Amino acid sequence: MPYTQEDLQRLFEENTRALVDDLSSNAVLCSIRILDPDGKRLISAARFSSEQSPDMPEMEEAIPVEGTVGGDAVRTGKIQEVPDLAKDHRFSNQKILNAGYTSMMAVAILFLGRPKGVVQIYSKTKEYLFSKKEKRLAETITNNMAAIIVCKEHAEEVERLQKKSFEMEKFGLIGEQAG
Repeated sequence: MPYTQEDLQRLFEENTRALVDDLSSNAVLCSIRILDPDGKRLISAARFSSEQSPDMPEMEEAIPVEGTVGGDAVRTGKIQEVPDLAKDHRFSNQKILNAGYTSMMAVAILFLGRPKGVVQIYSKTKEYLFSKKEKRLAETITNNMAAIIVCKEHAEEVERLQKKSFEMEKFGLIGEQAG
């Protein structure tokens, strides 16, 4: 039985929550962004904060790949670590800064070496550098997310092909009745 969009969204949210819960107490906000089909933007897919605050900062719906921390992780396939967001020219979300987040790590979501998206993990600890263990854990969870994204892509393709097949059958039946 294929995953529904709701199943996939739930899996994204569970993985996002797991990252924040399993990383040190310094990681307080995590977001997942999916690479759009043209490879130019990263689209918001899920986020989780360990702080149950009604004023959790909003994330932009989409950010460009070019010139952003998350985009650099996607383009290079390497973890991008930013110990001081306010000093990094690639970061521009003032709402995140105003909410007190000061550091971040962006980890590419890769499937067979091809970029699928990025996980961005934020901390409120000034000048925080994530440990090797935290980086390995983030990479492990992003591997799980890559599989979820590929399942989602395949489910969308199957749905598209089923619709196309149905339309072809419908036109075939109409052609037979007209002939």
